[in-house]
Amino acid sequence: MSGAIDTNLLLYAKDMASPLHTKALKFLNDLLESEVPVYVTWDVLHSFLRIATHPGIFSNPITPDVATGDLQKILDHPSVSMLVPSLESWTILSRMTTEFHLRGNLIPDAVTASILEANGIRTLYTNDRDFWKFPTLTPVDPFLT
Repeated sequence: MSGAIDTNLLLYAKDMASPLHTKALKFLNDLLESEVPVYVTWDVLHSFLRIATHPGIFSNPITPDVATGDLQKILDHPSVSMLVPSLESWTILSRMTTEFHLRGNLIPDAVTASILEANGIRTLYTNDRDFWKFPTLTPVDPFLT
């Protein structure tokens, strides 16, 4: 099933110290090998870079060269498309922020949700439960399958 991938899936796939590493890496590889359309949003890419290279956040930080190289491999895959923010996604984000009274840590999730909605993408592979708050998304937790 086509869908977008969230930052946490990429982080778990990279972090060999995580108990979810093996499942995340297998899920990501299986998804890419299935050749269904896979989407990543601009904000997911820069969130991965921010977290994966930060020694205070990521359990085993990687260098910026490794992080950008890993993302480039994903972006170079023929079934992967990158989605970028647009004026439409801004309009959607504004509506969501007001309608759902969003603030703080929910804003980055709303950015992802707004970009996906603007592009007609409903499925998001994530285990971040905050995404279940957005009615336009159908989050799929790859660790429950």
